[in-house]
Amino acid sequence: MSQGRGADIVMVTVGAPSAIGQAWTLLRDGGMLHLFAGPEGEGAPTVPTGQLYHRELTVTATYSAAPADLSEAFDLLSSGAVNVRELVTHRLPLSRIQEGIDLFLRHEALKVLITANGDGV
Repeated sequence: MSQGRGADIVMVTVGAPSAIGQAWTLLRDGGMLHLFAGPEGEGAPTVPTGQLYHRELTVTATYSAAPADLSEAFDLLSSGAVNVRELVTHRLPLSRIQEGIDLFLRHEALKVLITANGDGV
């Protein structure tokens, strides 16, 4: 699909070590690997530090909270103890999602809320 160039960004959303290992082969030089799920169990892949350096790859990760953490966060939000309204700097409709991504990548937005019609909390 990239005509041999490789992917700009690969997002791994499962903890399978084989998926993480395969992701390295899909990236273009200068690409970014984002781990949305960490490796599970034995056999976690070795980080190819030589590739990170020579191919100028970037690796980022996102932690997904445990159900108990999510429940506590929901309680804090629904009770009004934590006000997140000010954290959402932009509200855009789904049709403008690329604009939201660009704002985020340029560090011009703290949090972009994408909704069906641009309205929201």
